[in-house]
Amino acid sequence: MSNEYRLNSLEDDEILKLYELFFGPILMRRETEFYLESLKTFLNKESSIEKVVNKLNSLEIEIIKLLSQLTQVPAIFLNEKLSIIFGEHPSLIGKMIQNLIAKNFIFVHNEKFLFIPELLSVHYKKEGITAVKIDTQERIYDSGKFSDVINVIIYFLSKGLKFSKSGGLYKKDFEQLSTVFCTASGYLRDEYDIIGYFFSTTFMYEEELQMEKLQSFFKLSQLERMLALAEKVFPYLKPILKQVYENKTSYKISKNDLKQLFKILLLASVLNHEPYRADFNSIIDFLTKIGLCKTDGDDVIFIYYEESDVLPMELKITSNFAIYTNSGNTDCDYYLCALFSEFVKYDKITELEINDRSICRAIQNGCTFKQFEDFILQHSVNLGTNVSTTIKEWFSRHNSFFYVEGTIFFAESIEKGKTITRLIESGTIKAFPVKEDAVFLIPDEEKELFFSFMSRSNFTFFEKKPRKKAEVDLQNEDPTEYRTFLTFNND
Repeated sequence: MSNEYRLNSLEDDEILKLYELFFGPILMRRETEFYLESLKTFLNKESSIEKVVNKLNSLEIEIIKLLSQLTQVPAIFLNEKLSIIFGEHPSLIGKMIQNLIAKNFIFVHNEKFLFIPELLSVHYKKEGITAVKIDTQERIYDSGKFSDVINVIIYFLSKGLKFSKSGGLYKKDFEQLSTVFCTASGYLRDEYDIIGYFFSTTFMYEEELQMEKLQSFFKLSQLERMLALAEKVFPYLKPILKQVYENKTSYKISKNDLKQLFKILLLASVLNHEPYRADFNSIIDFLTKIGLCKTDGDDVIFIYYEESDVLPMELKITSNFAIYTNSGNTDCDYYLCALFSEFVKYDKITELEINDRSICRAIQNGCTFKQFEDFILQHSVNLGTNVSTTIKEWFSRHNSFFYVEGTIFFAESIEKGKTITRLIESGTIKAFPVKEDAVFLIPDEEKELFFSFMSRSNFTFFEKKPRKKAEVDLQNEDPTEYRTFLTFNND
């Protein structure tokens, strides 16, 4: 977006406010063009801007300089973003922003975007930043730290943890987690919080597990999983990672340039969740640990991989209900171990334990004994008679009683029930299975559509309150106008 657009985008009253910022109150109103020409002529002098801006405090000046790098800045989570960048409390940042708006240094459009008028911002505008194409030796992603991240997610699933409103771990949960992982992983609190933020904002909605999102994530390759995590927690880095994999090449950016780029991309991003509080060094350290980038002297290299390593899961279940797996496996159904059991130990081998509590939790998350049996058969595990019988009894005990409210649909036959199941899986209708191919729960917001469909069929219908569904994420778009300050040199 050009500077001319920024100038033309000013409303008449905004031009007058900007004029009064430099020249004082207008006593007799004239044509708008007069004020524009006066501003252009006066502000060509270097000292004119500095003389006015220097009346602000140091933090307000830094905010002006940073916001001047963008044509417009999304207003949502702006205080939190600037808090991360400047290390100040969001409430203090909010007061500074409101003060700058009141003084006519910052203008607001549609309550969605803030911007510094071009006549001011051009004074602080910096040159764009260039990422340079570079050849690297890495071809296959087999990061040893992949298993650390995935097994922390498995741990969260198996423990049914609750997270803070900002998506972070509570102190007692972190202490237990670090006892299990720190010797093997070497992760710090920040790294566990990054994974916790990803888990809570991706797979949980109002303390309910979103099974479809979990399944979709584990179907990805290990590289795709790490890219999904990075883009979810640090969506402002998406333009860089996207360019790496679209152009199939690694890129190098100097650390100093990348620090500046981090601030601008963060400001330019439209976020669906409050941004995770991580400074530049913490982000680079984490991305290095999971293998997405590396440091080389004064540069940071974002690495392109052609493919991911694949490591099948080796599964063993003992007579004392212990599950043992190779922790670095890439299987798409590894998450099921966490739904049926509780995490115990972690190293090259992960140990979990099946017990009465874990089976109860599995049922609450919609798992059935048949799914457990299919999982065991898929991995060629022979359960002892005692183990199989006990686990089946646990499923039967916790699955014996239901408390149901709302509208319930009972299929007239198993064949028709299977038809309903297929319609749900295809997305034609929305309902939740209570008894496989027999009983389904209809969300209140889906009643009209469901009954309209049923009225044209030979089915009967019933009710239950729906499981909560997460809102659609809005952070799939690239940060606003990032191409105005970031270019990729492919020569």
